Amino acid sequence: GLLACFGWAARQKDFLHSVAFLSVAQVGFPLMGFLAGNKSALTGSLMELLNQILVVMGLFTAVGILSLKPAGAHPFSKLAGLGRHDFSLSLCLVIFSFSIAGVPPTAGSFGKFYLLQGLFEKKDWFLLVPLSAVLLFNLWTAGRFLFLLFEQRRALSFHEPVSFSSKVPLFILALAVLLLGIFHQEIVHSFIEPALPKAYQNILLPNVPFLGHQVE
Repeated sequence: GLLACFGWAARQKDFLHSVAFLSVAQVGFPLMGFLAGNKSALTGSLMELLNQILVVMGLFTAVGILSLKPAGAHPFSKLAGLGRHDFSLSLCLVIFSFSIAGVPPTAGSFGKFYLLQGLFEKKDWFLLVPLSAVLLFNLWTAGRFLFLLFEQRRALSFHEPVSFSSKVPLFILALAVLLLGIFHQEIVHSFIEPALPKAYQNILLPNVPFLGHQVE
């Protein structure tokens, strides 16, 4: 049901409404990992949680920057050709959408890879098949969004350029999504693996005497 929200997000005509559905739909990714319960899947879940914090913050920040008059109107039609009008802002949107779709080297790609690996190891086809279908669907919608941003038409979103200072938070969040993906191995080793249950950690448990027997 949560993953079905990706379909609703793609049907929206308003950018803000689409982002709202996406923020809910992404909860399905870590939930799948928790249901699978093995090390790879749990690693993917925690990686996805880190990624989603950055992506959702970035998308809602972009909505604020792209706010149009009258208040509350954020139609996708006004974003056509935005890449030719404001390349840096469009690049941030592409990074966020590609992270949702799982395109390397964004952080979302590695979180979803661990999820797929965990489900495949468990041979949980009930979760693996819909997850694969959703990832393919998101890849298609991300490609369609990329085409919209770089259409030949000039964007009607702005009558004057957006100030650099207002876009700085968006740049920081987009850079964080890329850095989280590029250095994902260090993140997994230093932060995610220590957060996993001890059964999934490479830690030797001491032998404890119990009723005259040595047990772990």
